[in-house]
Amino acid sequence: MVAKEIALGDRKDLKNAFRWDEVKLNLPGSSTYDPSLHWVFKIRWSDGKIAADLFIYVDDGRVTSSNKLELSVFVSQEKWDKTKLQVKEIAEELSGSTSGSLKHKALERKRGFLFYVTRTYPTMVPYLKGIHLTLDAWRPGRDDEGWKSIGYKGEAPTPSSQDAPEYVKGVPRLKDDLAALSALTASESPPIRRVRSKRVMTVFYGFGDASAVGFCSTFQRFSKQGSGFIAEDKIHYRYGH
Repeated sequence: MVAKEIALGDRKDLKNAFRWDEVKLNLPGSSTYDPSLHWVFKIRWSDGKIAADLFIYVDDGRVTSSNKLELSVFVSQEKWDKTKLQVKEIAEELSGSTSGSLKHKALERKRGFLFYVTRTYPTMVPYLKGIHLTLDAWRPGRDDEGWKSIGYKGEAPTPSSQDAPEYVKGVPRLKDDLAALSALTASESPPIRRVRSKRVMTVFYGFGDASAVGFCSTFQRFSKQGSGFIAEDKIHYRYGH
């Protein structure tokens, strides 16, 4: 870490590519939030642009700089092919087993790699749950679907992963999760995921009202006015008898 700071040089030197003057916060939920920018970033007062920077965590390096293009990410073709193969192998092992069981250690290794890939493709995260539950279904206090039973107090000491059996039975949702992962990884080349969009979308939540005057009206838009919000007159959805 000390070597990195020395390599980046004097942050106030105008000739330094890594120069910066101020740290800015751009947090979701704030009135000035801009999704095209980082949550936390350094800026240069000379031109108001994002300063170049370098972040290192173990063997993972990330750089930041001023760029007019929208930021996108993707994995290498090699990693994408491995992802597709591992999902296919798990699905084939599950379908080929008369008892619906899988090798615990092999599944655990595949889970580790797939979890790494979800850092780039977070839409895959919910469909790893079947794998998570399958790997831990052997532990005490689990129901038939692999979830922790309500009211279970646990045992002392808690079993470790070394106590896991050689084979574990796939939980009921595993088949559907693998089908979803297969669909998400169906493309031949790794998809490009846009990380920072320049557009802001708004999600509206609605509700039903059973009263006579409400007539189950719902989905009303609120517009920003100064430091607050006001409701528009238009109701976007109505239903009832």
